[in-house]
Amino acid sequence: MKMRKCYPQEYDFFPQTFLLPVELNEFKNHMRNRREIFIVKPEALCQGKGIYLVKDPSEVSPDEHLVA
Repeated sequence: MKMRKCYPQEYDFFPQTFLLPVELNEFKNHMRNRREIFIVKPEALCQGKGIYLVKDPSEVSPDEHLVA
């Protein structure tokens, strides 16, 4: 994510990603301006465990560490 911020044109293939709850406000602002569905994944799980889709940022818990 840091490389994308530093070199946006070189890393334009990378999907828009948010680290929650640190970037929760940015995530909410992004979702307000678009009608997108985001894949949300727990930060520490693997093999597809805990993955879900959200259309509304209120569906995301502000207490969990997630990647959206």
